[in-house]
Order: sequence, then structure tokens, then C-alpha cells
Amino acid sequence: MRQSVVEESSLELHSRSQVVAQINLIAEIFPSGVLAVDQEGRILLANAELRKMFGYEVGELVGRPIETLVPKHLHEKHVEHRSKFFQAPTVVPMGATGCLTGRHKNGDMVYLQIGLTPMETSDGPIVLCATADVTAQKELERKLNDILALEKAILDTAGYGVISTSVDGIIQLFSPAAEQMLGYTAEELIGKANYEILHDPEELAARAKELSEMLGRTVESGFDMFAASLDAGISEDRDWTYTRKDGARLPVFLSVTVVHDPEGNVTGYVGIVRDITKRVQAEQQSRHILEATPSGVLLIDDHCRITLINREIERIFGYRREQLLGQHVNLILPEVCNESQKQNHAEFLAACSSCGNKTSFELAGRRENGSKFPVEISLRPTDSQQGLYLLGCVNDITERKAVEDKLREAKEAAEMANRAKSEFLSAMSHELRTPLNAIIGFSQGLLERADRHPLNDHQKDRLEKIHRSGLHLLGLINDILDIAKVESGRMDITPTTFGAGQVLSEIHDLVMGLAREKPDLAVRVEIAPDLPPITTDREKLRQIIINLAGNAIKFTNEGSITLGIRFEDGQFVFTVADTGVGIPDDELPLVFEKFHQVRAATKQAVKGTGLGLTISKRFASLLGGTLGVTSQVGKGTTFELRLPERIPEKQLEELEATSCTSS
Repeated sequence: MRQSVVEESSLELHSRSQVVAQINLIAEIFPSGVLAVDQEGRILLANAELRKMFGYEVGELVGRPIETLVPKHLHEKHVEHRSKFFQAPTVVPMGATGCLTGRHKNGDMVYLQIGLTPMETSDGPIVLCATADVTAQKELERKLNDILALEKAILDTAGYGVISTSVDGIIQLFSPAAEQMLGYTAEELIGKANYEILHDPEELAARAKELSEMLGRTVESGFDMFAASLDAGISEDRDWTYTRKDGARLPVFLSVTVVHDPEGNVTGYVGIVRDITKRVQAEQQSRHILEATPSGVLLIDDHCRITLINREIERIFGYRREQLLGQHVNLILPEVCNESQKQNHAEFLAACSSCGNKTSFELAGRRENGSKFPVEISLRPTDSQQGLYLLGCVNDITERKAVEDKLREAKEAAEMANRAKSEFLSAMSHELRTPLNAIIGFSQGLLERADRHPLNDHQKDRLEKIHRSGLHLLGLINDILDIAKVESGRMDITPTTFGAGQVLSEIHDLVMGLAREKPDLAVRVEIAPDLPPITTDREKLRQIIINLAGNAIKFTNEGSITLGIRFEDGQFVFTVADTGVGIPDDELPLVFEKFHQVRAATKQAVKGTGLGLTISKRFASLLGGTLGVTSQVGKGTTFELRLPERIPEKQLEELEATSCTSS
């Protein structure tokens, strides 16, 4: 075998050093890496290109084992391959062994193609190795494979179907997602079917007619329609209906893109398809809800045009749907978008959008027959891909307005009657009190003269009943007149400044007299120290506390009644607390109602007008304060009156205005 190799070589048998020297003369200028190795695996020659390839300097490789240029994990295998090669040396053409791996001086991998030529020398065989660095090519192939793998993974797993065609519409690619979506296999369609097979023919014809009108020339229905549209710069991103292999209809969104070669020539088309079944179902459900909504609903674009309405809008305004869509909203709502107004629709949209809340108001609507009627409309801004819109909710409020007018008229009539009643009672004050004062005065005088003009028991009893009844009737009349004055606006407020503690002390003496018939009942006063003066209506304050104390006496037979006053948080707090039977929980919300007779826990009604607490509550309000109550059955009741340090000026102004109006 060695003899045949030598015969094929044009070199005579020389020493190894001579052969290497001759080869080195050419190898140093050779554009490929050249390496000579002896049978023991020692490097005899490494030209400049090979040293550059592996990162070594001159003289660093000669004499070292060839495994220096082999990755460490391949050393043993390489020694085995080298041994077998020298046992049966043969010429190996460049690249016949495929891509091999070398090791750069810095440890990096170097991808190679090699060619081997065995040679005989007088010192034994050597092998001449030509090398080509294919690392860049290998990296490019790796990146390309990664890209292809990524594209395949996307096509295999994406929810978007990818369909590419030639320029004449023949399907060239049909992704796995498209297969799953439409029921066809790629093998059934690629190179065999035109893209039109997937489309609803009626939709294609309708689109072709639409494009013909847009372009001013006839566009045939079919695949050429897409080419005509895209060539004219018209987007074909739109909804379509596809037909599956099983005949079922499938709503999809299709985006079509033109594919060009480097010279700019059209080489085909790519369509990205998305199943929009869920979106269509949601839109249908929303449409059903919209149509079932009892209010009228409409959508207005940024040019004041109506883009959507429901059935209720048709009913309210008397127009058919096709008469309203695309029309200016002023057709039915003249005041919503009035060009003559300073604020135009765009500004109104921006204002609604910035506030983020719906805007509700009443205005006049206009029916198809031209008649006007009141409507209530709520507007809310809504964003979409097409821009900012206004969503309006409209209600015909004709009937509501009629009811409101009737209620207002009834209220005004009732208020007028109430004022007339109150004014009558107020005006009758003198006429009612004069005879009562005479009865009370004469009966009181007769009782006081009983020692000089003796009366028998029967006469005295009757006279006392006349006197008590007169006093009771006067109290009733005073309460009714007070309520009448408050309601008619004739109640005057006269603020003065005085010591609140002094008033409470005065009232204590009066309450002691009222409670003299109940020997087991104590009346106490608790006045906080260092109270500031109060500016309010002294008589109204006295009447409130006397009413509350009198009420406490009625419901308390034993224990105590405590009149208290303190100053906190800028307010005077007057309290009237008793240890009586208390007020049931269901009675508490009613204690300040007119003519309501409070029932104690004993269920026994106590005589009275039922106006004392009502008057006290009204007086507290007139003085700028509040009156509240807490109670616990069996333990007692506490009324709390809170008054400001002085009556607010605003309160006095309102009272004066009311008095002027009433007069």
C-alpha cells in the first residue's frame, strides 16, 4: 500500500526534514491551513494560516502532539483514528469527513473541514492535512436553524393560522394552526388549491363590488381582488367568513401582506388568520342585551354622527334604524352638539373624557314628525381603535314631567293652604287669648277672695275646675299658635347676650313648683364652671327647657330630674335627664312628630297637646342648634339640646327673608 502511495506522489524518497522544508516553501503562502504530522502524532509543519486559525505564534506548534488542536474529550478517539489511518493510509478529499471540531488556543471551539494526503519519506510516513475554518458558516447555519425552529414552533403552536400563496393564489404554506382551525391538512391544499376555496363567495363578491366603486374600475371577485386592493394601498385587515372542510362557517379576522423579493417584485402573499368566534358570540350577546335595554342607547362619533342605536331609540323618536345611522345627532337631539355653541363637540368629548364620569342632563328631543318632547340623556366617553366616542342613554320623560308638574302643583296648593291656616291661627291669637284671660283672671280672683267671701265645697271645686281648664286650654292655644307661627314664618327671633347658667337656675325654681305634687321626685341643677356668655333668644331657650322639664315630670314619679349645662367643642350643651319609665325603642323615632302622644313603658297615655316636643325641636333649629333624645325603658330619658355660642348670621338672614316673604 505504501509503495502505491509513493508512486502516486511526484516526490522522490527524501528525508522527512527535506520533504517538510519543500512543502513549507509553498504552505506559508497557501490560503488554507496546512499541517504535517508524523506517525507518532507530532506536528512537523504548521503554516501561517493554520496558526492564525488556532491562535498560535510561529514555532509554538512544531514538535507538539496533534491532539493539542483537538478538544480534550476527543483525545483518546483521535489517537485511535490516527493509528488506524497510518496502518492503511489513503487520500481523504477535503470535506469528506464532514465538519470536525478543533480547539483554539484560548479554549474556543473551531469548526473545520479537512483533507488528508499521506506521504512516504526515508524516515517514515507522514500525513499532509489541509484545513478550512468553517466556524462562521457553522454559526450562521446554527442561527438559521434556530430561526427556522422558532418559526416552526410559532406556526405549530400559535393561535393564528398562517397561509401563504403564490402570486396567482395557489396555497404554498398552511400552518398547523390553520389545519386545526379549518379542518384541512397542509398536504391537501399546498400546491393544489387556490386560496378562494376558504372564502364565502358572497362576501368575496360584495368586497369586489365595494373595491370597484372605490377604485373606479371593475374588480373581479376572487383572489385577484386582494392583489388589486393591496396594489392600491388599501388595507385588507378585516373580518371574513371562512368555510371549513366540513362545511361549517367560521368567522375570522384576516390580515394580508404582500411578499417581495430583493428586487421588489411581488412573489406572493401571506395571510394571518385569527378565529374570532368568541368575539362574534360576545358581540351578538351584547347586541341582544342592547336591544333588550329599556332605555334608548346610541353611539356618537367625533363628528357628531350616529354610529349605533338600539330598538328603543327607533321607538322613542319614530325613525327607522337606516334613517338614523350616519346622520348628525342634532336630527333627534338638537341641543347635544350645537355648532353655534361656544363649546364644540370635540371639546365636549375631551371634557367628558377628562372628568371620567358620565354627564346627565335634560333637554328637548325631536321626533320624526317634528314634535318636541323632554328627554333625559346620560353621556359617557368611550375609547376605541377608531377614536373617542360618546355613549348615550336616552329616556323619554314626558310622563314623568307630567307627574312632576302635578305633584308640584299639589305641593304648592298644600303649602298655600297650610300658610293660610297658619296665618289665620296666628291672626286669631288676640281673639282667642282675650276671653281665656278673662276666664282665668276672674276664676283666680274669686279663689283668692274665698277667705273674705266664703265658698262652699261644691262652689270651690267647680271654680277650681274652671281655673284649671282655662289654664289647660290656654296652654293648648299657645302651643298651636307657636307651631302656626313657625310654619307661617311669623316666628320672630330676638338674640340677646346673657348667662346661660342664670337661665337654668330660674327654670329650676319653676320646675320645683311643677313637681311639688310628687314628694319622691328631686329636681337638681348641674352647671359647669366658667361658662362663656351665650347670644340667643332667651325666651325660646326657656320655653324649650321648660317643655323638656315638664315632659320629664309627666313620666317620672320618683327619683330625680337633672337640668344640666356644659360647654364643649364651641357649643352649649343643655341636658334634661330623668329617672322615669323611659320611652320604648319603637316610640323614639316619633317623639318629635306633631300631635304624637308619647306612650310610656306602662302603655298609659299622658295628657297633652302632643306639640311640646315638636315646638322644642323647631325652636332648636331656629336658634341654629339641634335637639336629640336617648332613652332606656325602666331607667329614664335624656334630652340633649346643642346651641352655638351665638346664632349664625346666615340663620338670622334666612329667618328675616322668610318673614318678609310671609308678610
